[in-house]
Amino acid sequence: MPNVKYFQRKPMKLKKLKRYEYSEPLKFLFKSYPM
Repeated sequence: MPNVKYFQRKPMKLKKLKRYEYSEPLKFLFKSYPM
């Protein structure tokens, strides 16, 4: 079942991409709310 593996692998790349895309807003968020 290579299709399942392909679709499982793709969302992971999407998650990493989103994480990179939102890294700047996240930095701002952490600056606004320091832990």
